[in-house]
Amino acid sequence: MRLTRQANLAHPRGTTGLMFLLLFTSTMVHAEYTRGDMNFSLFIENEEVGFRYKDNLTLDTRLTRIKVTWDQSLSSWLRGGLNLAYLDVSQPANPVDSGLKTVGYGLGFNLRAIALEQPLLRLAVFFNYDYQATQGSSDNQNTDLNWQEIEGGLDFTVLPQAPAAILLGVSSTAVYGEQNDSGTVNRVTGFREAESLGYHVGVHVRTDASGGIGLKGYGGRSRGFYLYFSRRF
Repeated sequence: MRLTRQANLAHPRGTTGLMFLLLFTSTMVHAEYTRGDMNFSLFIENEEVGFRYKDNLTLDTRLTRIKVTWDQSLSSWLRGGLNLAYLDVSQPANPVDSGLKTVGYGLGFNLRAIALEQPLLRLAVFFNYDYQATQGSSDNQNTDLNWQEIEGGLDFTVLPQAPAAILLGVSSTAVYGEQNDSGTVNRVTGFREAESLGYHVGVHVRTDASGGIGLKGYGGRSRGFYLYFSRRF
């Protein structure tokens, strides 16, 4: 049952439900942000995921991503912003040589609502949408990968005001993509996520009043880690 509820959160039909959840949390918010404040974060990510193609063929996919996010207060309880990313994608078992390694970009937006703010625990609800596209080539062959990634979930921060806070979270992600091969092989093949539910654990270290460094390891849908640096202006 837990998996089903999480999956609905990430499905496009569940986007409306997520927005209602974000609105509902406004009545429980205790955190206050300075209107107009801005936060910039740099993420260095390395993860392995499964993309499921037709005939239930699942390709192990390694994503190396350098991502910059910007967000600011939209209200006293809601923050939102933009995501920009550079992508390096490897699929060692891709049947087309030009699909073994592709590079490209990502563009999207993020929303985050604080549902609970206490000295010992902070709970946030988040939503991310990203469009990502990469391209690879070999002799007489080109491959374009493009996919939408829709993610929603919960973030828990234990001891949020401490110099080193503990990070926990669960999420559900839906992927809708295509592999477009042109050249010697001409075809378009759709793919989806092999698994939707994920989780993470990590630590956030405050470097000063407005900045911090964090490291998260995650499992479930994807396996890997990301390192991030953030600063609020």
